[in-house]
Amino acid sequence: ENECTGKLATFFRTRILVTIDHWVLMLTPQDFFDFKSDPLVADLFADCRYVWEAIPRLAGHVARLTEGKQTVLGNVHPGAVIGSEPVYIAASARIEPTAYVQGPAYIGPGAVVGHGAFVRANVIMLANSVLGHACEAKNTLLLPGAHAAHFNYVGDSLVGARANLGAGTKLSNLTVTSTKDADGKRPTIQLDVAGQLYDTGLAKMG
Repeated sequence: ENECTGKLATFFRTRILVTIDHWVLMLTPQDFFDFKSDPLVADLFADCRYVWEAIPRLAGHVARLTEGKQTVLGNVHPGAVIGSEPVYIAASARIEPTAYVQGPAYIGPGAVVGHGAFVRANVIMLANSVLGHACEAKNTLLLPGAHAAHFNYVGDSLVGARANLGAGTKLSNLTVTSTKDADGKRPTIQLDVAGQLYDTGLAKMG
């Protein structure tokens, strides 16, 4: 009985270590996201060694995708508000009543901005993604079919294809211990992965 217990413990310990070793290697965009889900995905992560490097590049991608102007091809309810910033709203995209698209933002084919939702600066919503009722997004990428559908805050984040955030989920983009220094700057977020420290260079990351 003791021998069996020992073998079982060794088996699970080995499996856990193998899992951890695999997880340690999951730092690149390809480890997290399906580049075949949309032709734009590979472009948005081009030259990113680590997955978080895509976050500060979102503003540049939005500027390129909107071409610095407003293009509204989709269905915008009369009760919705589109701000003065550059936005691209694709054909078949839908902006529901009382939604506010501040922009700059790219809203792809079939994407939905729900009732009362707030699309802030540098948001990219790829095909069939959803920012639903009373949700807010800022400096965020929603990959194809990603849903933040009910009472979500999504800041400085990358949400994978077909991911579904449960109602009320908040992707807080600031650590609870973050405080500004004398110059008003916050420390960058650092990740300790198996004893190796990775500095993201970001003060905010969802």
